[in-house]
Order: sequence, then C-alpha cells, then structure tokens
Amino acid sequence: EGKNMGTSEKLEPKTIQIQITPPFWKTPIFIFSVIVLIIIIVSLIIRKRIKQIQQQSDIQNNFNKRLAETKMEALQSQMNPHFIFNAMNSIQNFIIDSKTDDALLYMGEFSKLIRQTLVNSSKPLIKLADEIQYLKTYINIERMRFPYGIEFNLEVHKSVDINKIEIPPMLIQPFIENVFVHAFDSDSKGSKLNVQFSLVNSELHCKISDNGNGIDKSKLNRIHESKGIKLVQERIDLFQSNKENI
Repeated sequence: EGKNMGTSEKLEPKTIQIQITPPFWKTPIFIFSVIVLIIIIVSLIIRKRIKQIQQQSDIQNNFNKRLAETKMEALQSQMNPHFIFNAMNSIQNFIIDSKTDDALLYMGEFSKLIRQTLVNSSKPLIKLADEIQYLKTYINIERMRFPYGIEFNLEVHKSVDINKIEIPPMLIQPFIENVFVHAFDSDSKGSKLNVQFSLVNSELHCKISDNGNGIDKSKLNRIHESKGIKLVQERIDLFQSNKENI
C-alpha cells in the first residue's frame, strides 16, 4: 500500500501472490507412494515367510512319511517269510522229535519276539535296554535252530547307560541276521557270537563279531545289497537330516 508524500494521495494497494511449495516428502503423492510401498514390502515378506513355513512343513511331512515307510519296511524285513518259515519248521521238528519242552520254549520266544517287534516299531526311539532285550530274544530263537548250539556273549561297557541312551528301533538286528545266514550252518561246531556296546567320543559303538565261516566271495555282492542293511543306513540318514533341520 503506497501514499504520495506531496499530495497525500493514497495509491491503490498492490497484492503479490507467493506460493510456498512443501518439501517432496510432505506431498500427498509421496506419502501415498510410501504407504503403498510399505504395504507391498510387508506383503512380500509375509508371503515369503508363509512359503518357507509351507516348505518346512512339506519337508517334515515327507520326512515323517519316509520314516514311517522305512519303519514298516524294517518291520517287514524283520518278519520276512523266510524267518517265519524257519521258525515254523523248527517248531515242527521239535514236535516230530518229541521235544515238547523245546517246542514250547521256542513258541514262547517267537511270540515274545513278534510282540516286541510290534511294540518297538510304533516308536521313533527306544531305550538301548529294550533293543538289547529284543536282540537277546532274536538270538535265542536263532540259536535253537543249530544242533551244536552257538555260544553267545553280550558285553556292555560300564560307561554305557542302557536306560538313558535311545536309538531307532530294530537297528542292529539285520547285522545279527547276517551272522546266522552267512557265518554259521547246521554243521558248525564251537560257534561263537559276540556283541559289544561301548562309548567312543560320546558315540555309541556296537561291535558284532563271530568265528564263523567268513564271507564267501561269490556271495559278497548279495551281502553288499542286503535290503535290511540298506534300510538301516537310510533310517540313520533320515534321523541325521531331521536333526540338522531341527
């Protein structure tokens, strides 16, 4: 607003329009863009996490499924037709030879083995004490089939707590079975079987030894491809991988 100092005439007021632009981070477009970006990032993170959870769930489900399959295969391997046939044939021979007491004893041990197999196969881990009891029952049954008998010795080192250590069930029996299949025959005399458990650097070691016939080179490939031992290795690998995932 101005004024003429000589005539005291007031001049028409002048108006100047000044527009102050806010910084870009305060503009509605920027704020909206940031909100949209945050929503997208959060959405991607959530989707990725959901995918990871689904993958972990699939891995665990596949592990549980394969573990159940190997347990069933191991159960079938334990109770294979050949073993059952041998058991029934042994009972029949005892009866034919009028060895009623031996037949009853054999049937008792055989029924105990089946019961222990079904009970143990339903558990992911069992105490070493239960596995040892299972092995004793199995070995007793197999020993009764040999006319000259088999001396059996089980050693557990004092450092091994059989009531605290747990292992997958039916893990050692396939190796014992190989001894009776390949090491001993009906003509074997003075046969010995030793099973030793010990701890080495906090690892459980099981050593199985015998004084049998040794490994026939012609049967080496068949032994190497033993289904029971393959199942043992696969079950151990499954437990190892599951432990790493945990």
